[in-house]
Amino acid sequence: MTGDRAALRRRALMLTLVLMNGLYAFNQMLVVPILPTIEREFDESTARVTLILSVFLIVSCVATPIVGRLSDPFGRRRLLLGALVAFLVGSLLAAVAPNLWVLVIARALQASSGALAPLAIGLLRDLLPRETMHRAIGAIMSASMIGSGLGAAISGLVADFLDWRLLFGISSIAIGVLLAAAWRLTPRDLGGTRTPVDVRGALLLSLALVAVLVALTEGAHWGWSSPAVLALVAVGLTGFAVWQAHERR
Repeated sequence: MTGDRAALRRRALMLTLVLMNGLYAFNQMLVVPILPTIEREFDESTARVTLILSVFLIVSCVATPIVGRLSDPFGRRRLLLGALVAFLVGSLLAAVAPNLWVLVIARALQASSGALAPLAIGLLRDLLPRETMHRAIGAIMSASMIGSGLGAAISGLVADFLDWRLLFGISSIAIGVLLAAAWRLTPRDLGGTRTPVDVRGALLLSLALVAVLVALTEGAHWGWSSPAVLALVAVGLTGFAVWQAHERR
């Protein structure tokens, strides 16, 4: 009986982790069809409104490797729950954002939970046998792709007939349910590998990623050969080179 209960708990945890990754992908893409609506409501330029997309990409790319690495010394459960809390706060803030800049901050908070997939895979790797683990990874990746498609498809339809803020409100409710499930189902951290946190490496990687991603996302507006874009690319490439040399030592 105990074995059946443990197996049921593992399946419930796997479903929770799959759904939360699908929901993250849904939120990543849901703003794409509603950018013109947000532009009109806040009376902002197209270049400024696209910051909603840019900040999500930049923060997600920076947070994913750093949060994933921090899960070793601090525990996957703690980092997973922390990421979900940031996701929830960002979604709630987006639902009530009075202006574009608050919405940009909300999107940055949402994106800081970008490490949900590696954290989920790390948790399941410790709980599932190898043959089941392959199926779990496939389910997480499939949920991410399905969530992206649904986010782009549903948000435009909702925005045509209802308030776009409803999308973030519904997401907040779903995240709250998944947070409660994760709190109940994820096993306690047993103490990670007590290796020192490489703060210098994290800062170098963040600098390089931010510089390159800002250049890529804003290059169309600033001009690909503009001094700002070329300087950012140079800073990014130099940052990657210095980071690689630091990590090799």
